[in-house]
Amino acid sequence: MRRFWKRLQFRLSFIVFVSILCLLIVLPRIPIKVSYKFVTIDTYVGGYAFSLGDKFVDFSGFNKGLDFSRGKRWLFRPVNEEVASETLLPQLSKRLEALNITSYKVDLYTENSETLISVDVPEAQANALIPLVLSGRGAISLKSLASETEWISDAAAEIATNPDAWTQDALVADAATYLGGSLTLHFSAESRQRFSELALANVDKPIGVFYNDEPIPIAMPVISEQYAQSAGQIDPVISGDFGGVFNSVLVPQLASGKLPTPLSVVSEQELAPGVPISYSYKHIAVGIGIFALFVVLTRRRMAIAQLGALSVYTLFTLCLVKVLHIALTLVSVLALLLSFISALYLLETFLTYVWLHFRSSGNKSIALLNGRTQFSKIKICSFIVTAIVAIILYVTGDSLARDFAQMLLAGSLGLVFAFMTVNTLLELVGIGRSYEKKAN
Repeated sequence: MRRFWKRLQFRLSFIVFVSILCLLIVLPRIPIKVSYKFVTIDTYVGGYAFSLGDKFVDFSGFNKGLDFSRGKRWLFRPVNEEVASETLLPQLSKRLEALNITSYKVDLYTENSETLISVDVPEAQANALIPLVLSGRGAISLKSLASETEWISDAAAEIATNPDAWTQDALVADAATYLGGSLTLHFSAESRQRFSELALANVDKPIGVFYNDEPIPIAMPVISEQYAQSAGQIDPVISGDFGGVFNSVLVPQLASGKLPTPLSVVSEQELAPGVPISYSYKHIAVGIGIFALFVVLTRRRMAIAQLGALSVYTLFTLCLVKVLHIALTLVSVLALLLSFISALYLLETFLTYVWLHFRSSGNKSIALLNGRTQFSKIKICSFIVTAIVAIILYVTGDSLARDFAQMLLAGSLGLVFAFMTVNTLLELVGIGRSYEKKAN
């Protein structure tokens, strides 16, 4: 493989292949319709969406955050007014992340002198599960049969669907985890003693497992004599299929832990984009044209390498943004601009080194080798520092910091591909005609 990589034609073919692939991913869906005599073409380019095994891959558009997309806002009020609203914000954020919502905003909202909790989600990620997941406590409780209910195993289905068959007194688990189809309940020392007493009092009878304030249990395991004797020493584990509602609503709630109070939904509102952007493609094209003309006039033949590397960098970075579903917010776009400016500066520095070595030696190969050697430390340090900063922000920061970090990493990976491109193109087109003649 290394022998092939040294060949200019192989590297150039690889760069062209990757660039075309990135272009097809980045492009929006562009319909192509041709109808001429016997030829009819009705297809499209870009904006692909397809199934890959059990996973659905969607490249139809970028993941736009609230700054560049319409959204929805839900306002919540704690049912227990004694619970401070600000203490619930971290848990609500964890629930949204458990729903795979990558761009959101959870904050306090004042309306008519009342402090509420606002949750903003982009329109593309908003769904009916969000108010259900955020409003419930995420609590698992255990109930025994009411004294007037006779346990008959053949009538289990009727008993399970009868809310009056269970006592009103419930033992609420202090915490619960769900993994691999098994629900594990965790108790404090006091609650564990109550659970032991509950098990001993219901030998050969079922105990109903309820979530939140639902009247119908999700499971009703029958307690055996052997289990009742050891109930005070082990965490109860309930296995089985608890239904789609449990998986879609309670599992995200368990990810954040139990809320001290349920929430009531006050209202649901439509949100306009945070940054109403109106732009003209003509203006963007003119700006790119002026920049390209400036590079051509100042770099001449080397301009092909510089513009080619910047084009490949932009395509590769935007492709990573789309594939990784990095949210486009003001913060992440700022990181993208910083990455582009950094790439422009580093490419300019590298080309300056190559040009100076070419002027002194007059040999293209020597100039490229010395330029790469002189610039390698700067390139490596830049990549390492950027990666460290991005990792720290991603691990310790909130959702906005993670968007910034992901965009920085995407820009750093794009820069690696850009340097590969600029080296290959310099070998292909040369550096400067006048100095090459002088060397000969």
